[in-house]
Amino acid sequence: MVNHWSNFAAKDIDKANNKYGYLLVLIIPIHDNFDWKKPPVITLCLVFACCVIYFGFQAKDEEYIQKSYQYYLQSKLPTIEFPRYIDFLHELGEHRKAKTITKLSKHRRFRIAILQTTLRDHHFQTALTSHKIVQRDEPVFQKWQHTRQHFLTLLNKSLTLRYGLTPAKPGIINYLTYNFLHGSFAHLLGNMIFLLILGFALERTLSRTIFLSTYLATGVLSGAFYVFMDPLSVTPTIGASGAISGLMGLYTLIYGLRQVNFFFYAIVYFDYIKAPAIILFPIWLGHELYQMYSNPNSNINYYAHIGGLLSGALAGIIIKLSKLKIDFSDNHAAHDKECLDKKLNEALKAFGALNYEKARQLLKILHKDYPHNTLVLEHYYSVLNHGLPRDTYHRVTNKLLALPVKSPQEAKKTVQLFHAYLKKTGNNSQFRPSTLIHLTRIFCRYGMLDEAE
Repeated sequence: MVNHWSNFAAKDIDKANNKYGYLLVLIIPIHDNFDWKKPPVITLCLVFACCVIYFGFQAKDEEYIQKSYQYYLQSKLPTIEFPRYIDFLHELGEHRKAKTITKLSKHRRFRIAILQTTLRDHHFQTALTSHKIVQRDEPVFQKWQHTRQHFLTLLNKSLTLRYGLTPAKPGIINYLTYNFLHGSFAHLLGNMIFLLILGFALERTLSRTIFLSTYLATGVLSGAFYVFMDPLSVTPTIGASGAISGLMGLYTLIYGLRQVNFFFYAIVYFDYIKAPAIILFPIWLGHELYQMYSNPNSNINYYAHIGGLLSGALAGIIIKLSKLKIDFSDNHAAHDKECLDKKLNEALKAFGALNYEKARQLLKILHKDYPHNTLVLEHYYSVLNHGLPRDTYHRVTNKLLALPVKSPQEAKKTVQLFHAYLKKTGNNSQFRPSTLIHLTRIFCRYGMLDEAE
């Protein structure tokens, strides 16, 4: 998200627009289980739209701006407006700024910088538009008005100026359109990378409708926050990072306490860590606040970033409270299997070392986390079979005996477990009625009539 006046005359546009130039800390969630068989269609469409607009519709923006500036500088407008701007600053008591402008105005190479300064000055532009600077009874008024109107016509050919969001004169449509405009290729590239990362993680977790609605809504709200915090600004802001900040806030609330892999970079150090997603919210928010106060003259729109983070977090809270479906299966299948295998191996090592209590505790936790995992149940049963809590042993055995049977081999395995349980418990067996009905059906289906009796 950048405020755009300062970029029009700059040769190093990419440097001026690069939102990562001031970063001291960079933290990105990493999901390595991208499935291109189920692509995030909405995310890819948003990326495509931003790229088409930048490379297609915005392609001539810089040319339009430069032509309007050239027209301005070759006209009589500088000789009329610059001295009056200096007088205007003195009237406001900004003598130091007026002195600086006076010095710069003596050098031709600084005239564009002075023009940009006047364009960013809301009070001066308001006074100029209301004819308080160049008054109607002055001899130069008609010529000045005609020349200035032509300058503004040339300037407004820029898509950025027409559809960027300017707090002093926000159009309703601009709250939406500014999200799809970018100031440079570096600005576009950085935003699209973040959009792809967050889009992959969120679009499959939420429905496409909720994902798109949240993206657009947080983009609008981040712009509204900028307008609210800086209502007199005449600097248009553009970029998808307000909406992307909304996805960042949404991500931290949706994933919550789930352990997620992150890549982080801090000054000169970088590494990968695993931590609950929710801790990213205060880190990201704190980083934006720090950057805003430590770089007050930056053209990066931190207000929009902060507004996006807050509105995204609010959207996450609403989604969770409304009990909307959140599906983590695709995003965490590989991660869950990795965690399961690691903990199961730890439990089996404890069991092999005859540390039955530790093995039981580990498998108890695993069974709670993966209640329908047959392998966990079987190992849990094996541990409980070594003289540990009887009530748990009866309950786990009933669960194992109640598992679906789809082949003669599975039926044989169930019979073996059935006999082992009877042999161990004798008259103290505690079959649930539902388990007995299930077993009877299995025995009858596979011709095991003795067991059925």
